[in-house]
Amino acid sequence: MVNQKSAEDTQRQSLMDCFFARIRENSTASVLFHTAVGQKLGLGVTDYKTLDVLIRKGPLTPKAIAEYTGLTSGSVTTLIDRLEAKGFAYRTRDEKDRRSIRVHARREREAEILPLIEPLGRRAAEVLTSYSDRELETICQFLKDGTAILHEEVKRL
Repeated sequence: MVNQKSAEDTQRQSLMDCFFARIRENSTASVLFHTAVGQKLGLGVTDYKTLDVLIRKGPLTPKAIAEYTGLTSGSVTTLIDRLEAKGFAYRTRDEKDRRSIRVHARREREAEILPLIEPLGRRAAEVLTSYSDRELETICQFLKDGTAILHEEVKRL
């Protein structure tokens, strides 16, 4: 029985090692992909991904952007300036607190982004057809949990 448990432990460790190798490869490929998209738009990867956050989450305060990205308030101000200068974002006064501002993505610029990222979405959808609903639920839960951990680690760093 000891040998059985040892074989199971070895297989489990092998699967864990494979997982961590693949997740690192995926992370690197993702960073490189988003860097390339940003370059096509004339943006650095941090500017591009912050723009993506603004598109997905809607207008945010500079403080919320700093909390989400882990950037300092000064870095966020400079980032917003760059996005505004390139025509991808604009600032408005917060309706509830006129001392505060909100940063908005320029929705009309999304038309430039979609052709760059849609092919990846189509290819990913093709891959996903090979997974069962249960497997997709597991993958979605993993991504949700993993994203939460990443946000915590950004704050820690």
